[in-house]
Amino acid sequence: MQLVTMKELKKHFSFIYEKNDRHKFIEIKGYQKPQDRIFDLTIEEYAVADDLNNKYLETGDLNFLRHLVAVLYTKPNEVYDITLQNERARRFKFLKGYELLAIHITWNGCKEYITKRFPKVYPKVQGVQKKAGKNQKGFLDVVLQLSGGKFGTYKETKNELVYTFLNEFENTITNQEQWKEKSRTKR
Repeated sequence: MQLVTMKELKKHFSFIYEKNDRHKFIEIKGYQKPQDRIFDLTIEEYAVADDLNNKYLETGDLNFLRHLVAVLYTKPNEVYDITLQNERARRFKFLKGYELLAIHITWNGCKEYITKRFPKVYPKVQGVQKKAGKNQKGFLDVVLQLSGGKFGTYKETKNELVYTFLNEFENTITNQEQWKEKSRTKR
């Protein structure tokens, strides 16, 4: 490695520097993987998976990726239940680190696709973001705030598909911005 120049190494690891466009999850025997670009995930599964992925990025602990896999992969005809999360994560002890990382990379590709598709929900961060610590809220808090309206109760809202929910959330943000703009011009 010491004899090879950085310029030469960069050619072989160019995939690290390019955008992540992986949207297809790997197969795990006996489990159903999510659809490409996670079209079949509910907003609850998405929120939990996103929090677990963020925790992995924060700590580097592969156990968070096992829990991520437990959210994404189900047995046939199994419905996700957050109260069984630890039990489900134990099923994936057999997965190797590289398999967990492959799922992590695919998740990040799906997340990147979603952030581009819903720019109002995920605005570009300006400058350096400070760690919020205990005050940092997860996406399930957004689900709680939007429940009771169009999607029904909290239980009904958290079972809504992620793209439907994010589309409605994006429309809500756009409507609020338009309302604020109208109220400023009236003054």
